Amino acid sequence: MAIFLITKSEHLECLRLIFAHRMCTINTFTRYHAFFNIDLSTSTLKLHEPTLLNYWLAGFIDAEGCFRIKILSNNTIKLIFELSQNDVDLITNIRNLFPSLLKNIWMDRGTSRLSFSGKSARLQLINYLNLNPLKSHKRIVVLKWIKADRILQEKGLDWKPKIKKLSENAPLRAA
Repeated sequence: MAIFLITKSEHLECLRLIFAHRMCTINTFTRYHAFFNIDLSTSTLKLHEPTLLNYWLAGFIDAEGCFRIKILSNNTIKLIFELSQNDVDLITNIRNLFPSLLKNIWMDRGTSRLSFSGKSARLQLINYLNLNPLKSHKRIVVLKWIKADRILQEKGLDWKPKIKKLSENAPLRAA
């Protein structure tokens, strides 16, 4: 655990300005207003939609994303990305970043889950993550997931055992 202390009001003001235009979740938005004692009814700040043009989504995936290699009984291999959150609007906005996804959101006990394994969305996510790499231990999981995708695309000799080995050697369910 780490603690970050601010002792000068000008530093707090810097943080306020940094966060003011980067809030994509309703929870962060309301906490921000409460922390800085800002009246929501008079605030000019707005909730922003996620974008693929900055690191925000990578940070969110680092905290909440799940990457899996699923080997089905018929030896079919699926590379799955999942993201769960209580805020259905946020999950919908993230899904909308991937044009090939139409549905892909499931509700389960008040939690919204975005899940996909389709090639088009998967390649778009891989391109995004190559430009905006994750910063936590999950980066290793993502690199193995991307390697499995590359093996799946090339389909050279012994491609299935290579992917199976990748899935056995790494906890690809890191969440």
